[in-house]
Amino acid sequence: MRLFSGLKRSQRAWLIGIVAVGFIARVVWMFAMPYFVPLTQQADPQEYNQLAKNLIAGEGYCLKGLSGHFRFLMRERLNEPSARRPPLYPLLLAAIYRIFGERYRAVFLLQCLFDVVTMLTVFALSRRLFGNVTVGLLATGLAASYLPFFQQNIVLMTENLNMMLTTLSLWAIAEAVASPR
Repeated sequence: MRLFSGLKRSQRAWLIGIVAVGFIARVVWMFAMPYFVPLTQQADPQEYNQLAKNLIAGEGYCLKGLSGHFRFLMRERLNEPSARRPPLYPLLLAAIYRIFGERYRAVFLLQCLFDVVTMLTVFALSRRLFGNVTVGLLATGLAASYLPFFQQNIVLMTENLNMMLTTLSLWAIAEAVASPR
């Protein structure tokens, strides 16, 4: 990514500082706030959680065991393989649950790290598109301080992973266009 190439020492310090403050603020937010959307109040987190638990239990990629009123809204059979949700995030949850147990804070901490990658990618992308380190630092500061991003960290949903992958994809495209081979 050549993130620090061509940066002055002060610019490098600003970038590291902005990203560090953004990460620390997210971790503090994670421990200070109750879970933003409890699993019982929204279908998405409940389904992602159940898919991950079923993968670990060897039940396959199905919604078997889904509880609550969302179960009755489903038109598919819960014991059969499901295409209702894309597999990347439930697979990631299953890996975390396998290592740490069903601990949501471990997931939320990983999502905070996804935000760190997003912030660094926002810097690299902004710097590439505008050719200006100051613009990159401002964009990174906005990404680091935008409160809805904080709230996304404390929910079992795909937004943080998708945002990281999208910004990485946009950066890769910008790099490819800027330096064709």
